[in-house]
Amino acid sequence: MTAARTRRGEPWPAAQPGSEAAALLFCLPYAGGSASVFRSWPAALAGRLDAEVLPVELPGHGRRIGEPPGLDVPGLAAQMAERIDRPYVVMGHSLGARLGFELCRALRELGVAAPERLIVSGSPAPRLPRVGLGDSQLPDEEFIDRVTRMGGTPAALFEDPETRELFLPVMRSDFAWGDAYRYREAEPLVCGISAFAGSSDAEAPPEQMAGWEKETSGDFRLHAFEGGHFFLNTQRPALLDALVADLPGLSTAGTG
Repeated sequence: MTAARTRRGEPWPAAQPGSEAAALLFCLPYAGGSASVFRSWPAALAGRLDAEVLPVELPGHGRRIGEPPGLDVPGLAAQMAERIDRPYVVMGHSLGARLGFELCRALRELGVAAPERLIVSGSPAPRLPRVGLGDSQLPDEEFIDRVTRMGGTPAALFEDPETRELFLPVMRSDFAWGDAYRYREAEPLVCGISAFAGSSDAEAPPEQMAGWEKETSGDFRLHAFEGGHFFLNTQRPALLDALVADLPGLSTAGTG
């Protein structure tokens, strides 16, 4: 099978198996992360969730490395609106969680039906400030130290001059979006929200993740997992178990 590719300006693969699935699962990565963060999810969820996994590739990341980095919420929401042809779920980790929340609001403004659920992972409730505000303006070495101490980006990535030249502006751009983020008062989302937290995550401890309950008029569920900020990677099986459990209408357990 030929690997799916992303055309310039497109946030997801141009072709992907699972087009007959009952729903779409949009997955938004953390700062500096690419769609490859969710590469293993389609296979891991096969036979468990009736949803096509759509990892979102942001400009300047992964397959879109040749494009200028930058997060355009209205533009991405418009692209999602064109892609949404069935029930859908939005999931994001860290930066991807707040981005997913703002996309749900933007889709509402476009008249698109609410998602089945918003799943936010590793990000304080949007009414709360993010840890490390202003970090995008740190000198290079201090910024790199900040990024690597979070645990998801190996220091070796910055040792090669060419790789560093490519990756550093992308990471700074993502952090700058977080620095500029300002919460806007608005009606709560009508979809339920699941918040995933790392038990020892200094960036978004469980008590700060609990604040997401204020952003929904639907049901709210908080799940805590062992680990720090990147429990998304270290606790993947448990995290996917919780995701499937919180989407009972899409679960394929016991069918077939």
